[in-house]
Amino acid sequence: MALACSVPSHGTFFAVTGFATLPLLFMSNAFVPLSAMPAWMPAWMPAWMELVARVNPLTYAIEAIRLLVLRGWSGGVPVSLAALVVACALLLTVGGWQFARQTAERIA
Repeated sequence: MALACSVPSHGTFFAVTGFATLPLLFMSNAFVPLSAMPAWMPAWMPAWMELVARVNPLTYAIEAIRLLVLRGWSGGVPVSLAALVVACALLLTVGGWQFARQTAERIA
């Protein structure tokens, strides 16, 4: 929603969305488990790719789907769904703020 309110046209929105989707997909656990992501940092620091993947909401959606298919409603599904709810709330707040900012001059 924030992105849609900040770009000038539908075409730009879909171009930016397509451009952002692939890095989000590749920086999630869709293809590589979090534990196998490369670590180019010192041993005491977490792997940078794993850190990015843990911030990525797509990781939690994929994890929830994977757990549901393989194990059913195990302990990890509610945790993943809770992470998605937090991400949705945060992103919806940013989107609402952006929408209000963009439309404030039209309303007043």
